[in-house]
Amino acid sequence: MIKVFQFIPTLEVGGAENLVLDIANNIDNTKFDMTIITYYDIDKFNINVNNYKNIKVKSFSKKKGIDLKMLIQLITYFIKEKPNVVHSHIYAAPYIFIPCVLSGVKVRIHTIHSMAQKELRKNKRVLMKFAYKFLNFTPVAISDYVKKTIIDEYKLPSEKIECIYNGIDTKIFKPKKVYKSNVNTFINVARISDVKNHNLLLDAFSLAIKENNKLKLKIVGNGPLLEDVKQKIKKLNLDKYIVLLGNLDKNLVQKELVSSDIFILTSKYEGLPLSVLEAMSCGLPIISTKVGGVIDVVDKNNGILVNQDEKELCQAILKLSNDSSLCKFLGENSHNYSKKYDVKVMVKEYERIYSRAEK
Repeated sequence: MIKVFQFIPTLEVGGAENLVLDIANNIDNTKFDMTIITYYDIDKFNINVNNYKNIKVKSFSKKKGIDLKMLIQLITYFIKEKPNVVHSHIYAAPYIFIPCVLSGVKVRIHTIHSMAQKELRKNKRVLMKFAYKFLNFTPVAISDYVKKTIIDEYKLPSEKIECIYNGIDTKIFKPKKVYKSNVNTFINVARISDVKNHNLLLDAFSLAIKENNKLKLKIVGNGPLLEDVKQKIKKLNLDKYIVLLGNLDKNLVQKELVSSDIFILTSKYEGLPLSVLEAMSCGLPIISTKVGGVIDVVDKNNGILVNQDEKELCQAILKLSNDSSLCKFLGENSHNYSKKYDVKVMVKEYERIYSRAEK
C-alpha cells in the first residue's frame, strides 16, 4: 500500500480544494492509502467532507504567520507515519520541505493551480525554486498554459514538469436535454474576489441590459467582495436582473447550470477553472476573458474569448443572447470537449506519479 499525504491549507470552497477532495474520492484505495492534511481546523470552513466517501482528513491548528510549533508537529507526524508520497497544493508546500527530507519521502509533487507568477508571493516562489531544483519536488501544471508559466518563472526544462489537466465529475455535471429558443439566462460560478473581476461582469451586463432587458444573471459563490458586489448591483439598478446564490454544493451547481443558457467568467488571471469545465460538461457555451488555461479548452467552436473590456464583453453577451442556433452549436461542442476532462482520467494520471514510490 502506497501512503499518500495531500497537503492544502484549508478545505474552504474553491477549485483547488475541490480537486483535492476529488482525487481522494476517486483514488484506487486498494493501492493507495490517502490522507488529506489541512493546516487550519476543518470546522472553520464552509465545505462538507461528509459528501465524500472514504476520505481521511487530519487538521493542524496553525496560527497565523510563521508557526514553528506546527512545523515540529509535522516533522514528528512524518517520522511516525512514514508517507511514501507527499502532494501539496497552493501555498502549503514550504512547511513540508524539512519533514520530507528528514523522513525520506520518496515522491514529492506540488500542483500549481494558477499562473506560476501569481501562485505565491516572491519569497515563497524563491523557496519553491529551491525545492524544484534541490529537494526533488516535481511541479504539476493544470494546463499547457500554466506549464509555460512554470518554465518562465522557475527556468525548469519542460521534461521536468508534469501536466495534468483538471478533471470534473461528468456523472454529476450532465448536459441539459433541450435547447431553448430564447437564451436569456447567464450564469457565473466563481469566488467573489478581486481576481474573478465581478466589476467587469457587472459593468458589461449593465450595458447589455440597455439593449436587451430580458437578460438574467445568476452569480454562484461567496467571498471577501460580496458586499461590494451587492452595492454595485444596487448602484447600477440591476437588482431585478441579477440573483446572488452564494456557495452551493456540486449537485446544486449542476442544477443551476442546466437551468441556465450561457456560462460567463471574467477573471483577471486563472489556472484552469473547474467551473468552466463543469459548465462545458453541462453543455453550455462559454464566454470568458482570455486568461490562463481557459484558452486551452475554449475556442470559437464552443465559446467566445474576450479581452478585459466591458464593451467587448457586452457584445459577446448580446451576440449569444440573440442567436439560439449558435448557442446550441457551441453548447454541444462544449459537452463533447469536456469528455476528456473527466475526473477519473485526471486521477489516473496522479496515480501514475504516485506509483513512482514503488520503484
